[in-house]
Amino acid sequence: MTAVTKAMRVSVALAAVLVAAPAADAPAQTTPPTPPPARRDDFREVVHGVEIVDPYRWLEDGKSAETRAWIDAQNRYTHEVLDARADREAIRQRLTALSRYDQQSAPERRGDRYFVSKRRARDDLSIL
Repeated sequence: MTAVTKAMRVSVALAAVLVAAPAADAPAQTTPPTPPPARRDDFREVVHGVEIVDPYRWLEDGKSAETRAWIDAQNRYTHEVLDARADREAIRQRLTALSRYDQQSAPERRGDRYFVSKRRARDDLSIL
């Protein structure tokens, strides 16, 4: 398992814990918030002889007013759930720390030279 894969698995696991576990000092909610509904269309198309059913095709148009409104509602719902958590900042810091590690690309040949890009954990951008 590569360092990238391991860090990603740890990040996903911690994010799942953040979402699933109740906040330590959060007041008990009588009813949990519900996510905004998503419209389901009866969209079907045939691609290379295979019927594709895609009830959420309308969400692919990121410039649509309806799609933007749905995304905004999803963001409000997400913040309503996560912002109340007292441990959110600690988990964010841990996920940030786990995502900061040294990276190096595979060598790439250009003419008679080889190049690699590197990004140290403390850097935001790679260097050649």
